[in-house]
Amino acid sequence: MRILIFGGTGFIGSHLCRALAGEGHEVLVFSRNPGSLQPSGYVKAYEKWDPARPEDILRHFRGSFGVVNLAGRNIGSGVWTRRFREDLIKSRISVSSAIAEAASATREPPVFIIQSSATGYYGHTGEESRDERSAPGTGFLSGLTQQWEQELTRTIIPGCRIILMRTGIVLGREAGMLPLLTRTVRYFMGFYPGNGKQWVSWIHIEDMIRAILFLAGMDTAHGAYNLTSEHPVRMKALIAMIGHAIHRPVMTGIPSPLIRLLPGGMGKEMILVSQKVLPVRLLNEGFAFRFPEPGQAVHDLLKNPGT
Repeated sequence: MRILIFGGTGFIGSHLCRALAGEGHEVLVFSRNPGSLQPSGYVKAYEKWDPARPEDILRHFRGSFGVVNLAGRNIGSGVWTRRFREDLIKSRISVSSAIAEAASATREPPVFIIQSSATGYYGHTGEESRDERSAPGTGFLSGLTQQWEQELTRTIIPGCRIILMRTGIVLGREAGMLPLLTRTVRYFMGFYPGNGKQWVSWIHIEDMIRAILFLAGMDTAHGAYNLTSEHPVRMKALIAMIGHAIHRPVMTGIPSPLIRLLPGGMGKEMILVSQKVLPVRLLNEGFAFRFPEPGQAVHDLLKNPGT
């Protein structure tokens, strides 16, 4: 099957492209600047497109194909000024809108559209757990995620399965939270935020990719799925696992009032937030995690060689 990927050059996208090609799929990656991308053996072509021009992708909407949308600016790539938060919204809504418009305008809609979302949908959950049936939370990230999902689902696309991936913290070697925490711990700056008791809903990058392939290949999969491990971990415990793996101590916590000084609610919603989100639908569908426990994931990513 041809798979059209938006946001295919990032951390998750590059892993996914490799996995899809390994299963024999034809992978096309859409980018605003394809000329700057290095050719790879697992991407058939890099296609130029502009979200403001949905017609640019219509010629690719033919035959049997699927769409995976991973596009969106990283929420941790800047300080949450008003302009930055507007960019976070625009980078998601514009792509989702263009995909929905193109899919509804063609006679041959995609077999499926799998779109990134986030556990931010549930907001701060404290000590309570959430699953796919839970109501959305409050705050900027929850509002952003709700807009993101609604931009795609408000359009009726006959014959197309729409899957929303409410993803937690993705643990990998080369990008994301784990390398950042590992560097700070390695250089004896392994401070945990606040009291460290906040819950972290996480998933190993290998399980993340396996879950996407699993949902893409299941004809009955549709709607929202939490892509998180079945065993959330407290922040302090996660950092302690990293310290143990690289033989470094973990220091005391950074006071919460200092973290809350970050602008735009960034400290409260990104760093101090507690989320205990469970993958109930994924487990009910029969998906089996290779790395269900946080200790397993940290050991694999920090001790074992490979990519």
